[in-house]
Amino acid sequence: MKNKLPPDHDLLAKKMVFQACVDAALKSNRKTMKVTIRDKLRLINDELIMFKDSKISYKIIRSLIKEKLELNVSEQTLREHCQQELGFFKRERNKENKSKIDASTTAQELNNNSAIDASIRPEQASRLQDLQETELVTDSNKTALSTSISKQTKSLLNQLENY
Repeated sequence: MKNKLPPDHDLLAKKMVFQACVDAALKSNRKTMKVTIRDKLRLINDELIMFKDSKISYKIIRSLIKEKLELNVSEQTLREHCQQELGFFKRERNKENKSKIDASTTAQELNNNSAIDASIRPEQASRLQDLQETELVTDSNKTALSTSISKQTKSLLNQLENY
């Protein structure tokens, strides 16, 4: 089925109504861009930068912003904004060192208490022996790996010199 086109005189008559609708749409308020909490924080960057080396907690900064500016922002959002945009110091967690310390402390405690524990619990003494053997195997594996890496590095350097 073909669409029937309207006659020119009908289009010209309706053109005035259409023009009025277009003008009204263009003059009306419309939302063009989303405003976020980060946009609001950017407005107070100059004041936030003053806290950079003060070591004042984000909790206190947040409460000041909430009280004085009536801007409710979470500590996490404030922290991320300050760290990413203003270069605030970011604490690094050192989980690796903590786990190494915990493991070595546990091994030392087991070594120190092995005589006492052996008399009380013979099965724990065998576990201690297994742990010590595992540590020895791990150390020898690390040495073998280190030697292997060293050989591969020398080989690559020789190839590079020959190139």
